[in-house]
Amino acid sequence: MSIVLLIADDHELVRAGLRQTFAGTSIDIMEASTPGEARRLARDPIVDVVLLDVGWPRQETVSYGFGLGFELLREMRRMRADLPVLMYSIHDTSHYIDRCRRFGGAGYLVKGVDDGLLCKAVHAVYDGGEVWPDGGRGQVAVATGGGRGR
Repeated sequence: MSIVLLIADDHELVRAGLRQTFAGTSIDIMEASTPGEARRLARDPIVDVVLLDVGWPRQETVSYGFGLGFELLREMRRMRADLPVLMYSIHDTSHYIDRCRRFGGAGYLVKGVDDGLLCKAVHAVYDGGEVWPDGGRGQVAVATGGGRGR
């Protein structure tokens, strides 16, 4: 059985690289290049996991004082509490990671993470686990969960 992953990122180059990463795996890809697409597609029950970019264009920034990526995370968790959302960003700071945890993210990955680890992370959150950076050493801790897989 395959996992349906929604990649939500405004950069085509990033989405293309991620398509390549997941090619030939048991992970099928859907893509969103705008916040509106991300919202619409995340509602679809076929989506199993979301890989959501933290940073979106400034004109898309909301008034809460944080980027639209975090607001999208909150919205996705409200509409589908069972949907694991992995945040994906160039920012490797505890501030962003803490915000992701507070808003219900299943994990946080820094762009450029090893392809194998990225695939493992998607599978881990699909199964109910979490994925978080490990103390700022450029490593990621993957904690498996209770077997949520469908």
